[in-house]
Amino acid sequence: MYQNTSDKALLDLLEKHQRLTFESQLSLLNSLKNRSISCDTSALKESISNKKDKIKELFYLKNLGFQYEYLTDDAVKVSRTGWSIFTDACAIFFGLVLCFISIYGIFALINTFQADADISVFQILVNGGLIALGVLGIQFLSGANRLIDYIGFEILSINNEVTLRKRLDLKRIEKQADVSDIQFDNDGSVMGISIGGTEVITVPSGTLIHELTLRELVKKLQHPSGN
Repeated sequence: MYQNTSDKALLDLLEKHQRLTFESQLSLLNSLKNRSISCDTSALKESISNKKDKIKELFYLKNLGFQYEYLTDDAVKVSRTGWSIFTDACAIFFGLVLCFISIYGIFALINTFQADADISVFQILVNGGLIALGVLGIQFLSGANRLIDYIGFEILSINNEVTLRKRLDLKRIEKQADVSDIQFDNDGSVMGISIGGTEVITVPSGTLIHELTLRELVKKLQHPSGN
């Protein structure tokens, strides 16, 4: 990542390492070691260590919209966070509002051309902008599928058995499998967790801290007791 970066630029990055992503911090530390640059990297190492500890604790799982909790010493549960459900619901609400505004813009634009009065370029631009909001509204409405798919979502791991509860094509399913059937998948564009071939959690690839979090989640689901 920093092969073509000068030593001075690396030292500048070291001073503001807290602003860097986890992957960038690892790359920076590696570059400083490889070039044998004399500097104090203790703060950088501590930041990396803290992030690694948080990954093991699944601290960043909430950023993906999920939470992990121990039920007993040998039983754990994964479910959606209340905040993620709330944000999906808000996205649907705003999406509907924007779509209604867009529909209003369409009718207003039609009326502009049908009116006997002179056509106002400004009014056309305003109505065109209202119509364009509909595209944004449709993107917000994509949260509806996610909200429906994860109604009642749960992953329960007890001893050597895992139970998945979620909706698939609006139908609520309950699937039981061996913990060995829990897999981490990454095709380069999308990564996530599957259970017995059923996709459970999917997120865009490319974020190392999310990938390591999902891999750690697989480990904890396969070994709830930590053994």
